Amino acid sequence: MAGVRPTYVAYDKGDPGYNVDWNNIAPSVGFAWRPGITDGFARLILGDPEQATFRGGFSLVTTVRG
Repeated sequence: MAGVRPTYVAYDKGDPGYNVDWNNIAPSVGFAWRPGITDGFARLILGDPEQATFRGGFSLVTTVRG
């Protein structure tokens, strides 16, 4: 097996072991919408109005400087 053997580093209490780059924070956005369509062509496409849900999401994280 090729690769680098992992090493154990003991950190003191209060030392997180990494530096977060707080200048690169980005938002996390999400949504869910359940349309109340009970008849017509859209009901044929979406099916049961209690189960038809549109969902979306987006996420970015901070960078970690080690």
